[in-house]
Amino acid sequence: MCFSAEASFTASIALAAISFASYRRINKPKQLLLLGVPIGFAVQQFLEGLVWLAFKYNFNPVLNKLAIYGFLFFAFIFWPVYIPLVLTKVERVIKYRKILTGLTVLGGLVAVCFLIILIARGATAEIANCHVLYRLGIIFSYAQLLLVGLVYLLVTVGAMLSSSLRGMRVLGIATLSSFIIAQYFYYLTAVSVWCFFAALLSLLIYWIIGLNRA
Repeated sequence: MCFSAEASFTASIALAAISFASYRRINKPKQLLLLGVPIGFAVQQFLEGLVWLAFKYNFNPVLNKLAIYGFLFFAFIFWPVYIPLVLTKVERVIKYRKILTGLTVLGGLVAVCFLIILIARGATAEIANCHVLYRLGIIFSYAQLLLVGLVYLLVTVGAMLSSSLRGMRVLGIATLSSFIIAQYFYYLTAVSVWCFFAALLSLLIYWIIGLNRA
């Protein structure tokens, strides 16, 4: 499977459209927070489309850097905080809300760590085998990568699986499955590939909002 600027921009447009359609289904104010998921992925995929264009046409290195850091901001800083935070806000079961609150705090710590790495060590990107390969300016050992990956999954996928919101656990299982696929088949470029899969899966927010209208 090869990705491209066209694939990223198409995903971005589809996500923007589903965000608007989802907005029209909302009948509870708190559910507006769920729209941040498809909207956020729409912006993230648009940024990756710019990364593709910058490499393909070799233009504007400043724009390329902004697009790279923008994409990584969503991947490593925004999602670990936003996903458990939103699910905490819409959660009605107290015991699950407590779990989600803890995951939000943990997600905040993950985001701060990645923010420090991005500021202190920077990041780069390149095209590798029809995918974007992002590199942080720090080398992790295998054990460190495993730990970081498990904590990241805990605060994002774990939050979805800890939510009592109807349909959210289905999205969590699908997102976990897409992570496994990305890691197995696209290990080096898993960040880009998994974000693309997760972006497509966020289209399910339209369905989830519909399930929770009552």
